[in-house]
Amino acid sequence: MKSKARVALLLSVAIAGPACSKVTYVNPGTMPSGRVVVSTGHFFLFGLAGHHDIDGVGACPTGIAAVVSKFTFLDSVLGFITLGLYAPRTYALYCGQERAVAVGGGR
Repeated sequence: MKSKARVALLLSVAIAGPACSKVTYVNPGTMPSGRVVVSTGHFFLFGLAGHHDIDGVGACPTGIAAVVSKFTFLDSVLGFITLGLYAPRTYALYCGQERAVAVGGGR
């Protein structure tokens, strides 16, 4: 009986382990400044219910260089433990640098 429980546990970890996912958007016109703003969205019923807004202008007034949306390992574990009733998602905004303004006429 213990061996069946171990096999079931290993199979569930093998199935749930690769469930981590990541989506990245990179703004090619903005260089990153090194400032990162991390936020967690709270969703329910396998992520079907819930809503999360991020104020990009407030968080990064100099522009956004990249946005990353992902299920971290901890997010996946929490979703697995709650059988999908709670499904958090982690977001990261990579702020951009201020653009340098050219000075001079260039004659």
